[in-house]
Amino acid sequence: MLKASIASYHSGEFMTKSNIPLFRKEAVDEQNDNGLGEVLLIVPMRLKALIVVIGTFGILICFGLWYIKFTKTERVEGTLRLTKTASPIESPIAGRIKHLLVKNGDEVKQGQVLAILDITNRNTAGEPVLSAYEIKAESSGRIASLRANVGDKLDEGDQFLKISPTDTELGAEIFVPANVMPFVKSGSKIWLQYDAFPANSYGLFQGTVDSISGEMMSPQDMQIFNVRSPSYIIQVKLDDQTVKGLNENFTLNEGISLHSDLPLSTRR
Repeated sequence: MLKASIASYHSGEFMTKSNIPLFRKEAVDEQNDNGLGEVLLIVPMRLKALIVVIGTFGILICFGLWYIKFTKTERVEGTLRLTKTASPIESPIAGRIKHLLVKNGDEVKQGQVLAILDITNRNTAGEPVLSAYEIKAESSGRIASLRANVGDKLDEGDQFLKISPTDTELGAEIFVPANVMPFVKSGSKIWLQYDAFPANSYGLFQGTVDSISGEMMSPQDMQIFNVRSPSYIIQVKLDDQTVKGLNENFTLNEGISLHSDLPLSTRR
């Protein structure tokens, strides 16, 4: 009596009990082939390059944000002042200006006549007599802050001009709030911006802290300079006395307003 062979399925093939394949290998491979072949995912070279570039920039930005330093600053206001005080010229007698012999910016020598006044005297008979009075320069220098014209009447003691020393320079006078003073050191460098010369056109200007006042500003000075909180005055020596423009240089003048952003602390 013939014994039937019992077939079993093993590893994707039908096997007989004696481990002989029930179907030929070629037939099995043909059955498993779907005719479409293998699926290949091809990434274009441009996309690969773009991914590499974006990844590189991302890494650089992460490192940059980690190492970059953020500085907290305090904006302070100030003005340009002469480093040597100008000498005021006052009229020693009442009179009317007949001749004005100088203008702002003129250089004068000590003893030079600045103006001639018409004054009224009385003779022995009590009659009024006009005479001239010369006002002379008490020191050599440059005429500044001239506030009079021919025909103006001056009373005794009226100040009508100043004489600035010719060897003086302009410096920055900055008003620093009391809570910012611990961050200001003598000899440190600071950056200035003159309000008359916008930074986007002329840039910033460097100076060095020359001196720091030991006392707070008086209420009168705070009112004059429109300072709102208790402040100290620091004197800054300018690196340059002129402003370089595109086609010409500009001379700085006393009274130009300015501001500076003082660094307080640095953190990452």
